[in-house]
Amino acid sequence: GIQKFGGGGDETGHCLAITGSVVYVSGRFSSGNAGIGGPGTTGTSGDYDTFVIALDAPSGAAVSSFGSGGIQKFGGSSVGNAERIQNVCNIISHKFISQGSKDNSLVAVVSAIGGVTDLLINCAKSEDEKEKEKQLSTIINNHLDILKSLSLPEEISSSNLKELANAMRNEVMSARTMDLIQSFGERLSCRIVAACLNNMNVHAQAFDAFDIGF
Repeated sequence: GIQKFGGGGDETGHCLAITGSVVYVSGRFSSGNAGIGGPGTTGTSGDYDTFVIALDAPSGAAVSSFGSGGIQKFGGSSVGNAERIQNVCNIISHKFISQGSKDNSLVAVVSAIGGVTDLLINCAKSEDEKEKEKQLSTIINNHLDILKSLSLPEEISSSNLKELANAMRNEVMSARTMDLIQSFGERLSCRIVAACLNNMNVHAQAFDAFDIGF
């Protein structure tokens, strides 16, 4: 089916991604009252706000939509250690409950754990193998320590950490490889946050940016 999203202002779609039978569209809008043929409408809280719409692919019906209040962003200092991650999860949980505890009602975007991006870059650029291994161990242990402090299993991060270690040790450090390596910061942190939320009985799923159109 065909769905029209809009209101009285400027609406622009920027990204489209498909996961299973759900199509995600993201962009920005400036309408005070913008709607899509599905659950409710959303309005801006300022000049422009972001939106994410989930559509059922077979029918074209809107599953859910997120406006300014349905998208939360947390920077690196907000997820700098286990205590701060728990605090972020408490904020997300409170918001989720205040919105009726409905699935697909909230999007949370999290940065890499504080300091990890710099560690990833420095490790990738290091030409000293011993120093590279030392920095890689620091990155791995930082994440494992956070998982332990949050009473979460190491398996949550194990595949990403193995992939990271393999890239650090075996890949030629091209611009593309550097982009890949830097992506691990967010890929690791979003899985930890999602797992912590699920531990709090808040249904959450982690997505990598490149899997949802970014």
